[in-house]
Amino acid sequence: MNRRKFLAAIGIVAVAISLAGASPAEAGGQRACVPAAKQTGAARDRAVKTMVTKMSREGADAGEIVADVYRNFCVSNQAQAAPGAVTPMSTGAVVTVSTPVWFRESSGAWLIWSQYYWNNLNPAFSDDIPWSCLKTCNIGGNDAFGVVLSARGVVTDSYMEGGGLIGGPFYKGANIGSFWVSTANQYGVAYQFQDKMTKYGSAGCGNVWPDDPDHAASCASSKVCFNGGNPPPGYCVDYFGARGMSWVEVSQLECGFPVQAVAGYAHTWSETSISGIGVGPMQFSVSWSSAGNGWSVASANSPPTNC
Repeated sequence: MNRRKFLAAIGIVAVAISLAGASPAEAGGQRACVPAAKQTGAARDRAVKTMVTKMSREGADAGEIVADVYRNFCVSNQAQAAPGAVTPMSTGAVVTVSTPVWFRESSGAWLIWSQYYWNNLNPAFSDDIPWSCLKTCNIGGNDAFGVVLSARGVVTDSYMEGGGLIGGPFYKGANIGSFWVSTANQYGVAYQFQDKMTKYGSAGCGNVWPDDPDHAASCASSKVCFNGGNPPPGYCVDYFGARGMSWVEVSQLECGFPVQAVAGYAHTWSETSISGIGVGPMQFSVSWSSAGNGWSVASANSPPTNC
């Protein structure tokens, strides 16, 4: 999904992308990669983190991120599927969770990244919205997202951010929230955050930003206009928590056998909250305060990586 077409594509379930990510030299005897960027060593590692984060924020998918990181730094995705293979993105239709991508750092550590995004807020999400809310309200308890490994290592750094739909970038048209580490151990890191709904006006989805027609158009095109049992013309809704990304940096990874990673996302609504998150070998497990108003979804496992 091209980042410039992200909003237009909301409502279309993305189920697969190619993550082969083979370098030019690996893909048929072409000349060796010459990086466009000049950073080396630790500076290059920091630049890769910055690029991955920025591109995620702008709506890039895994294929675009892998391609740009290779073009700029000659760092390829080390968790490669067979050439030409298509890797499933998610086990759920409502939310897509991308297969984790592995970048090898100059220090020998690994940067492992994944993201999630809601494919369609309507109708699945409309049941979660507290329509009595006048402006900005929480959607149930916290949501969660994390990246976990099959082998033990030392987590030296991690990060998560996320945001809404309207306007494209994570933080445009949505309240900026905070993300905090819920569980971290030798197998990975899981974050929690409070997802929120912001309701804009009641004059119809095409006229909720009279001084900002781009936002009004985005509201309609991103399918976040709901009646929700209210009289027409409904409300334009932005959802902070509709998209998110996280990466973990791991050193001293157990080697001698292929290792993998998986990413997981959990959502709550109504009175349900997350009471605990388990992070174990290829396990992102969630316990709930009550049954019935929470669910979780996982990515496909990354292809085995020989470290």
